[in-house]
Amino acid sequence: MSYTNVELEPDRGNGLTARCFGQCHQLRSIDMARVTKVRGRLDPIAHTRFKRTLARLLGL
Repeated sequence: MSYTNVELEPDRGNGLTARCFGQCHQLRSIDMARVTKVRGRLDPIAHTRFKRTLARLLGL
């Protein structure tokens, strides 16, 4: 696995049906008005992993 990806395993809390990878090196801005469907949710631990990976990539 790449150091730029965050692995997410499916569980009851996040609503995912398969293992997924957040690709932190592919940042995009989106307008929340365009979001029509939520595919999953981050638990606090996964959220922290995303924040740490993004901070490392952005040199923060």
